[in-house]
Amino acid sequence: MTTLAEVRESERSFGADPKVERFKARLDPQFLVEAAGWDEESRTLTIQPGHPLLAWTPCINAICSAEAILTSGLCNLCQGKWNRSKLPLEEFVGSAEAEKKKPRERCSVLNCARMWSSSVSKLCGPHRSRFRKLGLSMEEFFAHPQVKPMPPLEICGVLACSRERELTTSPYCQAHKTKWKRLVRDGEPEASDEARWARTEAPTLTSPGVVPLLGLSPLLVVEVLFALQERIGQEVKVSPQKLRSTVNWLRRQELWSLMDVPDGERTGKKNTAAINARLLRDHVVQALLDPEVERRKPDRWDARAWGHRGVLDFTGITQKWLREAVMMWIVEELPRHYGKSATRFLQAHIGAVGRLSKSLRAFREDRGENPTSVDRADIENFLGRLTFQVSQHDSDMTDNLRWSTLRMLRKLLNRTRALGASRPGGPMAGVSEDFTLRESDIPKEDKRKKPRDLPTVVMRQVCGQLDRLEEMASREVRVAIDLMIDTGRRPDEICTLEWDCLATDSKGKHELIWTNIKCNRLGIRLPIAQATVDVIRNQQRRVRTRFPDTPLSELVLLPAPIRNPRGTRSVAMGTVGGTALGLGCGDAPAADGGRQDGVRPVQGRDVCPPAQLCPATR
Repeated sequence: MTTLAEVRESERSFGADPKVERFKARLDPQFLVEAAGWDEESRTLTIQPGHPLLAWTPCINAICSAEAILTSGLCNLCQGKWNRSKLPLEEFVGSAEAEKKKPRERCSVLNCARMWSSSVSKLCGPHRSRFRKLGLSMEEFFAHPQVKPMPPLEICGVLACSRERELTTSPYCQAHKTKWKRLVRDGEPEASDEARWARTEAPTLTSPGVVPLLGLSPLLVVEVLFALQERIGQEVKVSPQKLRSTVNWLRRQELWSLMDVPDGERTGKKNTAAINARLLRDHVVQALLDPEVERRKPDRWDARAWGHRGVLDFTGITQKWLREAVMMWIVEELPRHYGKSATRFLQAHIGAVGRLSKSLRAFREDRGENPTSVDRADIENFLGRLTFQVSQHDSDMTDNLRWSTLRMLRKLLNRTRALGASRPGGPMAGVSEDFTLRESDIPKEDKRKKPRDLPTVVMRQVCGQLDRLEEMASREVRVAIDLMIDTGRRPDEICTLEWDCLATDSKGKHELIWTNIKCNRLGIRLPIAQATVDVIRNQQRRVRTRFPDTPLSELVLLPAPIRNPRGTRSVAMGTVGGTALGLGCGDAPAADGGRQDGVRPVQGRDVCPPAQLCPATR
């Protein structure tokens, strides 16, 4: 059976791991000691109650040290006692019914190092047995010459457990001894390998704020600490109970690193601990991302390496030369895009090239693998393929998609050549100059498109439902829609407004300070009406009252309702631009008393009517 000392000795024999040292260098000692209560020697987190994010609330019963998990403020055990007592809560907390089982302490014999086995006699097992045999009073027993202190027992044989053994005949503490007996008695699968069970079994809980990391590899320990630090830095609440459950799951899997955590499988069963482990893994993945490493990958790039979100997938482009040319253009474009939709925009261009790749595979005998053999005929085949798909009303191709595909493909082919892809040694070296799209190949855009704006009558009904929308969603959603209506800004531009977003011009007129995220234009000023100023002022007062301790420079105008203890995170764009607006449209009655069938809200400026349509919003 592996002991903790043997584990530490094996770690020292392998020497310092560069990966471990890399994460150790990124740990904040102040966070580890003050917030997380990290003890390097015991490898244990001891989280105190009261932290705003590493949160656990003690039971309101003063003599209870358990965690309150019920709305009454009591733990499960105290809640059961309260229910049986039939007393008011205030009387119960100070009554004898609220007393709990006393925690175990050291044996009452002077200098005895063992824990008592009985709260009545307060004697350890050997001393309790001798006390019964001698038949003396307690005072006479303590003075008897045969009563000598007992040496301490070894630590429990479960690797992660720090409690003492109960008996010299058992390698486990009382809790693990009882559990092992039950596993053997019931013929559980874990009982077939006692050594593995002792390595992976969870420790006995001693306090609600204690999270032991014993039994994890050194790399896994520092990765968990780093991921925890990152989540707290992002103001995500992490309870000790969830963290303890995740650590226990990692220990049972016997993983060496968080990078070994498998992706979720659609089994129909929700494994919360595994989900939380994958959330921790994401922080480690992001910490290890490097653009130079990502760009050498042949099929999928993690866009977080360039500060974006999502994944760029090149698997739809099977020709190596064409894929490398597209990758060259993507590397050039990634630093030039801003906002949350950059990855989606670039992936659309990759998809356009993927349709060309599919056409080459279908019409060419070499499946387009030889770049020197492609020419204008392949472009003509591709144009005909798209036209045929549109004529057949193919669900994968529409007039608008064909138009956008050809525009993106023309731009990409021209840009890759400008970047030198067709020069000697480049991925498109030897490709014919005719292998391109001409301006005449792209059909004219239909200028007679139906307007995306919602009908005026519908917008009047939406504006009339804003009070109801505020009740069903939140005040921040209501204010965001008011500002979208008044200013015509996009949802993301409104959601990211800072608390101090008002200014005045040289004539004393009010202006809104906003950021065009799409074009990375900062601090743009937009003249606004007095009614809009009043909405912003009221929201500023509300936010300041809600977050009085946060510096004004860090506050946002529309704080998110959850995962936001300091008011520094904005409400999600989808909440405002999608869910809330769709709710308002779906609930709005038609002018004739019926429903507006087929009305679908559109995110962005097109849904925002002039402010004069909405007098009811003031």
